[in-house]
Amino acid sequence: MRIFKMGGAQITGPLVFRAHFEPGDFLFSREMAAGFARQQLGCLSAWDRYNSKLLYQSVFLGKEHLDGLSLTGPEDYLEMSVETIPGWPGSKLSGREAAAAPGGGAGVLSTLNSVWALAEKSGLDGWQRKDLFLCLSAGYLLARRSPEELPISPSDAAARYRKDPFDPDAGRWLEFGGADALELKPRAEPYRILLGGAGQNRLAPGERLALCRIGGASGDGTVTLELYRGKYDPKPAREEIDPGDYRYLTIAVNGNSRRPVYLHPVTVKNSYCTMTRRGNRLCRRMFGQPETSVACGGDVVSFAPEPDGGGWLLLRPNRLDLSRYSRNQIGAYTSQLWGGRAIQVDMRGDICLVLFDTGQAVSNLFGIGANGLTSLDDAALSHLRR
Repeated sequence: MRIFKMGGAQITGPLVFRAHFEPGDFLFSREMAAGFARQQLGCLSAWDRYNSKLLYQSVFLGKEHLDGLSLTGPEDYLEMSVETIPGWPGSKLSGREAAAAPGGGAGVLSTLNSVWALAEKSGLDGWQRKDLFLCLSAGYLLARRSPEELPISPSDAAARYRKDPFDPDAGRWLEFGGADALELKPRAEPYRILLGGAGQNRLAPGERLALCRIGGASGDGTVTLELYRGKYDPKPAREEIDPGDYRYLTIAVNGNSRRPVYLHPVTVKNSYCTMTRRGNRLCRRMFGQPETSVACGGDVVSFAPEPDGGGWLLLRPNRLDLSRYSRNQIGAYTSQLWGGRAIQVDMRGDICLVLFDTGQAVSNLFGIGANGLTSLDDAALSHLRR
């Protein structure tokens, strides 16, 4: 039995349908979408019932129904005769009345105009062009989304409508190639980053760690990242990059293979001290005390405050900076921290931790460390030997 999926998620209810609506997946699985709409969306409002019935008719009555259908413009969508389908309660509906009723969607005409223009450029002819227009319009309107929010090109829409073979992951994930820096432009759709599954916290044989700087293009609008721990993560974490700001990402590299494994945070807490990077400044706040700040002096990859706020570890691109660490002059506390090319720093209480590009994690305490890690997050630190 096939499972109805869109946007990498199994569609199990109206809220999931709207949260994960993806126009290409919708067109490819429009028969399942029509059945789903009949069962779970048509009962929500008069507007949802109209769109669900129109979708169902277009999909299942097909060529015979659509050949004789006159469509002269996008607003004809609202003038369709939605018949009473056996087993589906409700009488004939007026599209305009349904759109104006409680639960009706906003931006209807804008959506219909956009989908009409797309269908005209799709290369499909006759009843198939009508079918594409009706199906895709119903999908957007049922999802309460617009083509501007979730765009699809005319050629891609036609290919998905025809059910041409395709790679479901093509274009879905942010690609890193061989770049050590990316500049992303703001867009309505978030940039998705696949962080991997169960093996995320461990390096595979032959892998080493590297850093990639992700910058937000200067101008208006923030860049939104969605971090997936597996392709079907139902609740990806969201992070934003302000215009002109940046984040660093750890990449596991093996030849041409590059898999992202860890996005470095901009806020770190250690005991009663919280440190946040805001633009080009590091801001410290102790519990119950005013915030203080210092200039970063350039890009910061990773940082970690001491528990009393007296100092911190700092990692700049390609350079570990211990000048603000309160015990930086004591060799017994720092000698192991210089053992390689640093990728990340952390502090747990008074314990300093540094992760090298080899996956080796060392600390300022002899006998505490680990090998084969991709980050110093809580899951990875469970591998520390004590």
